[in-house]
Amino acid sequence: MRKDYILKVRYLAQNLGHAVLNPQKDWENKWLGDLEDGEACPGCHTSLMIAKPGRNYVECAVCGRKGYLSLDKDGNIKYAWPEDNRNRLTMMGKFDHVREIERHTAERYEPHKEEIQDEMKRYRQMEQFTVKAPSKQK
Repeated sequence: MRKDYILKVRYLAQNLGHAVLNPQKDWENKWLGDLEDGEACPGCHTSLMIAKPGRNYVECAVCGRKGYLSLDKDGNIKYAWPEDNRNRLTMMGKFDHVREIERHTAERYEPHKEEIQDEMKRYRQMEQFTVKAPSKQK
């Protein structure tokens, strides 16, 4: 059995108990863990990053924050996390994310709008593939 895991679970339970017993505190953006500096996203503390060719940054897969890549003198990857209020985990971040999806969707599909509508008509006319809900069959 790994004693370091037992200690982490104990620490997590203590922090959780403290948060439950002190609901008046603002726990948003408070990290009580022990990650080394630069090891993970400073917004949500995950280490799951999206890296795409041609970019000099990674994007946090959970909250969307950007971290810029560099190499240290030993050739190891380092992240630089500029101050960024784009956090999909906050209510404003969720609104921003929806707007971002709408913008990307419009850019991609707006030029093909008529073609898509024609295809939708064609699919709606395919009765043999339509299954009605039992409540609608009467």
